Order: sequence, then structure tokens, then C-alpha cells
Amino acid sequence: MLLLCIAVSLGVTSNGFHIEPKPEPPEPEPEPTTRELVVDLAESQIGIRQTNGNTGPEIDEYLACSGLGPGYAWCAAFVCWIYDSNEVEVPNSSAWSPSWFPQSKTYENNSMAQEGDVFGIYFNNLGRIAHVGVLIESWEEAGNILTTVEGNTNDTGAREGDGVYKKYRSKNQIKSTANWINNDEG
Repeated sequence: MLLLCIAVSLGVTSNGFHIEPKPEPPEPEPEPTTRELVVDLAESQIGIRQTNGNTGPEIDEYLACSGLGPGYAWCAAFVCWIYDSNEVEVPNSSAWSPSWFPQSKTYENNSMAQEGDVFGIYFNNLGRIAHVGVLIESWEEAGNILTTVEGNTNDTGAREGDGVYKKYRSKNQIKSTANWINNDEG
């Protein structure tokens, strides 16, 4: 009997047939991090276009996240919608680009920025950060060019454009980066 049990455990039966061992179940996929979810949602919006000046079904949703109706500039509202959809804290004045960079959230050194963080571009003529978007890669992973997803821009990278685009920004263009994603949310 013991010999039969050993033979069966080795995959051999008394009649000489070979029994394949039961395969191990695959390892479950790890849950995506908040940063990965933010990046995935931002990238899923690439190609959304306005139907008219600062309006359209998706653009109106982005603006509503910031408490605004159709017709307003919406780059910051786009970031608000991405973050809010992933249950990430957003600033009180989330439609205002500078509100994304309070001292408590802004990196002292942009080289600390990670995928999913907010970036801001400073415009001298306005004297403030006037365009924001989401980093798609960490500062350290990138060479001199960062991959971003931005709302209310265009092919040329304007601060008021016609849709959601994947952009490639020189690190020199980025004034500030901010971390709104809790570290334990990765």
C-alpha cells in the first residue's frame, strides 16, 4: 500500500499510466498602485477633444469636478478629475493651476517627482504657473524629456488647446512638481 501511494504521488499508477501532477495555480496579479491607476486613467483620456470652445461631454465632466460649468480653461480640472476618480485628495481651488503646488505637497527638488505626480509650467506673461498635467514617468527615469498627459492643450503644447494629449516636455519647461498621492498608496 505504501509503495502504491508513493507511485501515485510520483505520477505512476499500478496499471502503468502516468498521471500528470496538478499544475500550481498562477500567482494572482498584484493590485495596481494608486500611481498606476492615475497614469492609466490619464492615458485612457488621450484623444478626447472639445466639441466647442472649452466644452464637450468629457470636458464638462472634468470642469464639474472642480465645481465649474462649461467654457472655462480646464487643464487643472482635468487633473482634478483624474485624481478625484482615484480617490486622491485634490486642492480646494482645483480649477486654479497654482493651487496644485502648496508648500506641503510641492517637491523641493523636481528630481523626486514620480509617475502620477502633478507638474506645472510657469508663464512669465502671467507671473504664475498657468498649465498643469500628470507625469507619466518618474523624473529619474526620464532623460531630458518627460512624458506627460495634459488636458486643454494641443499638438504644439499650448496652455489652452483643444483636447487631451500625450506630450513630451523638456525638464527645463517644468517649474514645479507636487505629490498628492499618499506614500502608502504608492
